[in-house]
Order: sequence, then structure tokens, then C-alpha cells
Amino acid sequence: MSRTNIHIVPDGIGWAVKRAGVEPRLSRQRTQSAAENAGRTTATVKV
Repeated sequence: MSRTNIHIVPDGIGWAVKRAGVEPRLSRQRTQSAAENAGRTTATVKV
């Protein structure tokens, strides 16, 4: 099983959830905490 890193980065007025090596963001959240939760959810989804 390959592992993909998820990054939380500042994005204008909020925070973006991004997959390593992929340009478009997966989501944008208003707070860093919300972005971290969204990132954890994204990271645990099995594809």
C-alpha cells in the first residue's frame, strides 16, 4: 500500500488541504484546525 502525504498550507483567507505532488487543493477550510481534521479524514480514506 503506497502512502501519500497530505499537507495543510495557508491559502489566501483560509487553509488548504493538499496532496503532496498534486497542484490543485483538495479542499479549503476557514480555520487551520478544520483543515487538519479534513486532512486526517482524507488521509484515512482507502482508495
